[in-house]
Amino acid sequence: MGITATEVAYFGIQSVPAAAVFAALYLLFLAGFILQSFRERSRVYYSLTFFCAVRLTSFILRAIIAGTRGNNVGLLIGAEVLFAIGFFSLIYSTYNLVLDRELLSEHTSSSIISRVIRRRHLFRLVLLAAIVMGSVGISDINTSNDSNTISTGKSLHTTSTIIFFVLSVLVVYQALIVAKNELRYGAYKLGKGAFGRFQPYILLLISLLLLVREGFAMVTVNDFQKANNERLWYPLIAMPEILAVALFSIPGLVPGKREFPAKPETPRPAVRISRFMEVFHEGKN
Repeated sequence: MGITATEVAYFGIQSVPAAAVFAALYLLFLAGFILQSFRERSRVYYSLTFFCAVRLTSFILRAIIAGTRGNNVGLLIGAEVLFAIGFFSLIYSTYNLVLDRELLSEHTSSSIISRVIRRRHLFRLVLLAAIVMGSVGISDINTSNDSNTISTGKSLHTTSTIIFFVLSVLVVYQALIVAKNELRYGAYKLGKGAFGRFQPYILLLISLLLLVREGFAMVTVNDFQKANNERLWYPLIAMPEILAVALFSIPGLVPGKREFPAKPETPRPAVRISRFMEVFHEGKN
């Protein structure tokens, strides 16, 4: 009888100290991004705050799983689903950072791919679909004894991973265009601050780190044992994520809400009626 996905996952999650260290680091980042969210009121910082909260919970669960060595399927499913949800917020933070910096850039790409990528609602919808499929797939793989259900769960998990990988490639593509245009035509705060002139490279590096993370997930999508091997999981999943989060912390990288041009106020109905009456009376006179 072959080893089950649940048994492999528990076999792979072994290190309590590693999980505890990452939980402590994410606690520090969480505190920092909460402060930044109040200061800058940026959707990027809001997403990063959520990501750090989810990762903090995930690593606490991982430490419990490694410490107890018990076959608690509920904890395992919870940890894996939280990791999927967390990556959603990290890739969405990177995506918003790329588009926000492009909005403040002196030049934007007019290619068809870039125009599709800029549709934030579509990008978010595809991400949500990937999370739902991945979560259902993880649950089916780890809780069902029916071969058909397990097969369906594996298909959903694979599809979810492919979607995340494709979206990561698209984010890298757009980040490359934005970074190139910032260096060529000028950029938001380019040259200002300690890291000002390096910001386009930092932007690209963050997106590449997520691609490395998702590339490993893609390669090991059907190999549970390799995917959960901590000698590979920490350097290729956990480290790229936390390095990306650390880069987000660089001052001046994320535009605050005040940096964007103020949107013109839409007249309230009562104001529009009042103006209409004024024009009407002027016309009669």
